[in-house]
Amino acid sequence: MRRCRPLLVTILNNNYKRENSSGAEALGEFGSGAGNGGGKRIVRQAGGALGKYGAVREEEYFYKKQREHVLALKKQLEKQNCDYGQEVRKLQDVIDKNKKRIALLEKCFYKK
Repeated sequence: MRRCRPLLVTILNNNYKRENSSGAEALGEFGSGAGNGGGKRIVRQAGGALGKYGAVREEEYFYKKQREHVLALKKQLEKQNCDYGQEVRKLQDVIDKNKKRIALLEKCFYKK
């Protein structure tokens, strides 16, 4: 049993380290292959210089797509603001007309 004790302690320590590790040591360098910070994308599975180049191109592609979506959303929101602004102006005109009518009715009513 005494000979097994150091082995048991080592196994328990390794399990503790594995359970409590952050996993950062398993990530590796950006684009260095699948499972090493590169993810599961095919371009990144090549590893080496080609994998790094592919990873950069892939990230650039997704950045551009995200930027396109943000710009489209911005354009849509600006259009909505313009439309709502026009609607507000129309409603303000209606309010002004109604105020004039009320003033005219009050003049006619209090005149007599």
